[in-house]
Amino acid sequence: MENIIELLPPNVANKIAAGEVVDRPVSVVKELLENSLDADSDSIIVEIKNGGKALIRVTDNGSGIRKEYMKTAFLRHATSKIKDIQDLDSISTLGFRGEALASIAAVSKVELTSRSRSEDVGFTVTYHGSNLINEEPFGCPYGTTVVVKDLFYNTPARLKFLKRDNTESALVTDLVSKISIAYPNVKIRLINNGKILFSTTGRGDIFNNILSVFDPDSGKNLIKFYNESEGIKLTGFVSPPDENRKNRKGQIFFVNGRVISSKLLEEALEKAYEEKMFEGRYPVAYLFLEMDPETLDVNIHPNKKEVRFGKPDKLKELVTDSVLSAINNVNAIPEMLVSQKNTTVYNYNENDIQQTNKISGIESYNADFRVNENLKDDKFVFGDKNDAKNFGLQAELDINKILSEKRFQEDKLEQAQLNYDGEKKDLERKTFKISELRVVGTVFNTYIVCQDAVNMYVIDQHAAHERVFYEKFMEVYNNEEREVQTLLHPFVVNVSFASKIKQEEWFETISNCGFIMEDFGDRAFIVKGIPLFMEYGEGKRFLEDILQSIDEGIDIKNSSKIDKLIMRSCKSAVKAHDVLSDIEIRKLLEDLDACEKPYSCPHGRPTFIKFAEHDLEKMFKRIV
Repeated sequence: MENIIELLPPNVANKIAAGEVVDRPVSVVKELLENSLDADSDSIIVEIKNGGKALIRVTDNGSGIRKEYMKTAFLRHATSKIKDIQDLDSISTLGFRGEALASIAAVSKVELTSRSRSEDVGFTVTYHGSNLINEEPFGCPYGTTVVVKDLFYNTPARLKFLKRDNTESALVTDLVSKISIAYPNVKIRLINNGKILFSTTGRGDIFNNILSVFDPDSGKNLIKFYNESEGIKLTGFVSPPDENRKNRKGQIFFVNGRVISSKLLEEALEKAYEEKMFEGRYPVAYLFLEMDPETLDVNIHPNKKEVRFGKPDKLKELVTDSVLSAINNVNAIPEMLVSQKNTTVYNYNENDIQQTNKISGIESYNADFRVNENLKDDKFVFGDKNDAKNFGLQAELDINKILSEKRFQEDKLEQAQLNYDGEKKDLERKTFKISELRVVGTVFNTYIVCQDAVNMYVIDQHAAHERVFYEKFMEVYNNEEREVQTLLHPFVVNVSFASKIKQEEWFETISNCGFIMEDFGDRAFIVKGIPLFMEYGEGKRFLEDILQSIDEGIDIKNSSKIDKLIMRSCKSAVKAHDVLSDIEIRKLLEDLDACEKPYSCPHGRPTFIKFAEHDLEKMFKRIV
């Protein structure tokens, strides 16, 4: 039997095409929210019910859609954002394909209400499964409201693959949270089953948005930086190396306001932190890139989740260098935080926000959140009586009142700390020399206590010596002329028979590390020389640890492997709980000062913790 080739019926074709754009509620929210942002809105409300399966409603105060274009907007590939093929080379909007409304309407019941700035009255149209059900004039404010009900009601196969309501809600929350921080000048509110989850201020403060919409731990001690090179502008907030996570969920990237996934940016971050944290741990990072749209290809993924960069190597270098500069700065030294009962508390987003220790330049932020029991949910409940036309008016009034009080309190706090912050900034502008700190003493034979004019520093001699040891060892390994000390009393090390058989695979690498070894039996070597900077015991322990790793089957031929091995093995060659003389302490500080990355050990732990004089005074209640 011959196969017959026929055109698919429009309703079938629409449903198939919709599957490329709309696969679950979060896809709908993404398309509608991006349309609202493209419409130059400065206030957007997103509401979902039952994870978005029952209801998705997005309301904005943007430019609106004129009456004569509203039905056209539901046709596939109808768009106002590109006109010809040349426009694809410089896309500056979030949406551009003209597929969103057509795809959404094909698998749901949609009501679109809009009023442009040039019209005296709005208009509404209703579609069920791509079929026009109703159209009529409607009184409404400027802007657009899209209501999507009963998602996948006509595609049960797709509906049954959706997850539980909480799972779908979490996906929507994650998406709106990410988009919200990329648009600090837009007030974005998210409501789930009648309850406000968060609302950004729209006042242009990216960091405040991060604190408002993400877990408070994400905001602790974030380091802010900015860099610009070859037309690329990079703003970032990254965590110090000692604050990390077991996955990359805390890494969020934006390009020209678009939330993206990017292996390139992940690799750039990994390179910046590679000597600063354990393998399998990841920093928190919010990176905001601005670049010429002509250097990007945003049309490589159906949901526009990925982009292709025109100069990937340059971008990767910029990100790595910028992050390295930030986390190696003196302000990356962890600070001791003191709880303040008199800190101004802001009633906002069902949380109280406490923010202290703002520092200029590269900035450290610290915030603490707790639930505000006085903020009643019933002020923000939106019942069924609030339809798409008057949706959110009471919430607008309530939140504006809260934000007004918050701004007043912020101004008071800023004025109160002006003198202190000014003195602190003047000091931090000076070149910071670890070796010039005044040594006060040691604690527990492990922590060195130092001070300067306004800060006290507690230095972990174990972590500090790890950093010194690591960098000196890497210098030896990478230098063709190695300084080696000949031992008066050589020592013997043993390896397994398997390792001895494979000697040619690793012996040269050990020699490059600065060790002089000779065969000394079936599976033994006599060690006659160690790197000059090592003590006898350090060299012996270090070499034994490396040889044990070889016995375990670790291939040390490649540079990245030996780098990680040195990082691991240096733990066995540091002074921990040793009693150091004044001369040894001073030498350790000088060696640490000479390090390229002195503020953390190779594993990512801090070498310093900083106590401001101001904090100590609060601890002893000398100031209130």
